[in-house]
Amino acid sequence: MKNILKVITAVVVLFMVYSCEPEDETMPLVQDESITESELLDLVDQSYFSNLNERNQRPGISFESVLDMVSGNFDEVGKSLLLRKPGKGLAMVLKAKGEPLTANTAWWIIFNNPENCTDGICGDDPDFADLINGEETGLAMLYASGSVSKKNGESVFVAYLKEGQLTEGVNGKLLGQPERVLAEGNAGHAQVNLVVRSHGPAIPGQIMEQIGSHGGGCVTDFPPFSQIPVNEGECADIQASVHIAG
Repeated sequence: MKNILKVITAVVVLFMVYSCEPEDETMPLVQDESITESELLDLVDQSYFSNLNERNQRPGISFESVLDMVSGNFDEVGKSLLLRKPGKGLAMVLKAKGEPLTANTAWWIIFNNPENCTDGICGDDPDFADLINGEETGLAMLYASGSVSKKNGESVFVAYLKEGQLTEGVNGKLLGQPERVLAEGNAGHAQVNLVVRSHGPAIPGQIMEQIGSHGGGCVTDFPPFSQIPVNEGECADIQASVHIAG
């Protein structure tokens, strides 16, 4: 697992709202009638969610820790839930603590062909081959959701990704690779990593840009997982969660 996190740290600079201040700058969360935002939040808030060892008791649902990637201690700062609907898509909810009243985005990191990853678990290789060889591993890096953290620092992200759906992607921008999607039929098969990116303090009038794109509000982009943005214009990837298909 540490190698997975090292790969994310070294390579992925990842470039819609549960709680947002001010309230007039909001957008819908899950635009898919097959599952609602409240249903996802109910799942993530149920008591058994605190026990990650029980995650396999619900078919198609996995629960994983969200880790602080900046400190180097990989402390748990939240939890994420991933719902797999084979033939349809993925739904996720992620709750994590960070800096208060900051704009944040969440990103899908999808390995469509995890069987082609170097060590069987995508990212668990010291040479970053699983990311560099994105064509073989079916790497897709796509926008998931955006949120402004509450006064207590909590951010909540909810998103749905249909098989074959293309959102804002970063494959080409980062790795010079063709844009990719969650492939048809792969919702139950792909390895899915979730990454949280901070866009610094929420800026009135720019919030929708900050929470809706990789570069929204960014003037200074810190190396991945190297520093927590605290000033306006600072951006960096700060947290990650890994969901391996069972």
